[in-house]
Order: sequence, then structure tokens, then C-alpha cells
Amino acid sequence: MEVFNLLVGFIVIGLVCLIAGIKLGRKFQHYDNLKTANGELKEQLAKRRHTYSTADGLEDALAVTVDLILRGNLERKYWRAQVDQLNEILGMVRAGPLAYDVDRSSKRPPSKDEA
Repeated sequence: MEVFNLLVGFIVIGLVCLIAGIKLGRKFQHYDNLKTANGELKEQLAKRRHTYSTADGLEDALAVTVDLILRGNLERKYWRAQVDQLNEILGMVRAGPLAYDVDRSSKRPPSKDEA
């Protein structure tokens, strides 16, 4: 009976040691993964980056792009006003041979700054 108890005791101690070893192995593996990730991040930080001059140039290029977009919007509004006026005149002409008022005040489309 003593041999049986001793054998069960060794098996329990062995299982406890095995479980502790597995948990400890996972901790070491996690630590190694963190070291690898840390090394990769250090390599990325060591790479060359944009200089202040490059960043300033990119900001200026972005400002020009935004200006082009805004001016394009104004141009489209100006063209739209001219097309609307053209449609109005042609609509009056199409209404009949005497429908167009020759004394009509000529509306000018808005200037590009007003559009």
C-alpha cells in the first residue's frame, strides 16, 4: 500500500511539474515574441524618414491641389449660370415667333468671383 501511495504521489507531483512547465514555457514564448516584435519596431524606427523640407513641400502641393478643386467648383457654378441663362433665352424663343422680348434687359451671368 505504501508503494501505491508513493507511486500516486510521484504521479501527482509529476503532473504538477508538467503543468507548471507548460505554463512557464508559454510565458517564455510570449517573452520571446515580445523581444522579436520590439526588434522589428526598432528597425522601423531606424529607417530614414521624411525631412522637414519634404514635409513642407508635400503641404504646399496639397494646398495647390485644394486651390485647384475650389477654383474648379467656382468654374462649374459659373458655367451652370451661363447654361441656365441660355436655356431661359432658348425657352422664350421656342415659345413662339413673337415670344422673345427684344427690349428685355440682358441679364449677365454672374462673374467668376460672384459664382
